[in-house]
Amino acid sequence: MNMRSMRETGLVWIVMPVVVTGGAWVLAGLADWLIATFVALAVASAVCVAGWHERRRAAHAVSSSAESTDAIGSVTHELAVIVVVGPYAAGLFPRDGGRTTLRRDDRAVWLLADTPERLNDVMAQVKASRGRFPDAALLPVVPEGDDESVLRREFVQWRIALQAAYCHPECVLPCHVAVYACLGPGEDAATQVQWFGDPLDVGVPRLDESIRLYDRLPAIRRQLASSRQTGAVVRSALGLSVFEWLDEAALLSLISALANTPPFALQGVSLADVGHTPIRPGAWTRWLIARTGLQPGVTKPVAGPLPPPLVHASTRVAGRHAAPPPTGGEWPLASHVLLSSVVALIVAVAMSGWVNYRIVERIAGDLSTYWSTPGDRITAKIDSFERVREARDEVVRNLRDGAPFGAGWGLYPGRALSARLDAALAAYQPPLTTARIDSLSLFASGKATFSPESAHRELAHVLRLIRVNPDQRVLIEGHADSEGSPEANLQLSEARARAIRDWLVTVGGLPVTRFAIQGMGDIRPIADNRSEAGRALNRRVDISLIPDRVRH
Repeated sequence: MNMRSMRETGLVWIVMPVVVTGGAWVLAGLADWLIATFVALAVASAVCVAGWHERRRAAHAVSSSAESTDAIGSVTHELAVIVVVGPYAAGLFPRDGGRTTLRRDDRAVWLLADTPERLNDVMAQVKASRGRFPDAALLPVVPEGDDESVLRREFVQWRIALQAAYCHPECVLPCHVAVYACLGPGEDAATQVQWFGDPLDVGVPRLDESIRLYDRLPAIRRQLASSRQTGAVVRSALGLSVFEWLDEAALLSLISALANTPPFALQGVSLADVGHTPIRPGAWTRWLIARTGLQPGVTKPVAGPLPPPLVHASTRVAGRHAAPPPTGGEWPLASHVLLSSVVALIVAVAMSGWVNYRIVERIAGDLSTYWSTPGDRITAKIDSFERVREARDEVVRNLRDGAPFGAGWGLYPGRALSARLDAALAAYQPPLTTARIDSLSLFASGKATFSPESAHRELAHVLRLIRVNPDQRVLIEGHADSEGSPEANLQLSEARARAIRDWLVTVGGLPVTRFAIQGMGDIRPIADNRSEAGRALNRRVDISLIPDRVRH
């Protein structure tokens, strides 16, 4: 599977679940059979489009593959084939009026792969042309980049993209790192390039033979120190400073990591003295000037590509990297469309079942609390009633507007829940919050005292109600009929309210701060004071339970 196929497959596995689940969510207010029809049509259309796209791509691949295979196959099979990779791969290829992707000398064919996607294509083309993969990879490094941070970012991005995009895991390429720098100006612009370090070995690597870039630096130092050519001392000092700068700029470890990222296995490192300075100073030159205070000698820039390193064939080229037998064909894109849709549908239905289970569990818990809460627990009963009413409103809204996200696909049990909630609300009886005491049954005429027997008979149920509602305050209001003076009636009604409060505090062991008393006299009659029966009803004490705090 090449990079393009991987991108298309990944796109399918991203888009189809969105189409399936998103379409069902957008159409949640419609009938379930309409939603199922839409999903089926969308999947069928996607399968048809994927099949058409694959047929079109296959036809294009046949024609383009023939051209690329002829281009690579036209070179002799006795030459090594080396891919040039990394952020500076294009520097080894001429730019004569356009982009050149192939270069050839007497020992090797060099192919440009300046992106991981291009590397995949080159690998596939070489494999199709020669029957095997390329023999090695070259990773050029040019210290004269614009900025250290830019250099670091380029190598990091290349490695990340390679890890994500490479699709030939069966191949391992020997990777050679070539560092290009000017280690002192040459005598003229055509000065021959001087190489230090390892030659580019196109032998068969093994993973356990891969090395770190640091491991090959001592050999380069020894070769620089042993040089007997003109300017050897300056060349040695500048060559060592190149790697010192690479290490200080945290580039050495990044380059080593990229050179050992599959399919690469680092096998050698070399340093090239190109003999001419760049058009303008780069990161390494600026670092060198800041470190030494010396301005490097300036030479006339040389146009043209960077020179390739020396190639050493440790084994017969034709016998390397034989391709393993095919491991199996790729799945058609249409199969991925269908499979991703089925997987998305299964996941969506499973998610819907789980979400609906949680909804039913929550509402069942609210109903259980509602039915099990005694009516005399005022706050708890009201709270449970409010939760049931809110649940009913939620279910009705979902039945009207569509099931909530993740609870559709025909699994939402809204009608069954609505019936149970309506039955619970219909059976609701508001809890008793006010107890009315007949004054004549508790107090003697004109008196504010009562016997213990009368108190237990008339006030026991009130005491129990107060005890089971510790979050409620108690307001005791005494009332009288219109017989007698208003002042006397007011004092008598307040005295009777106080007497009841004192009994509740004493017998019930309740804090007096929970109680408030008030004498109302005859100002709030509930019956006509002109009749004896009416006056009897007006002689009363009302005991009300009031929430201790405001309910939100």
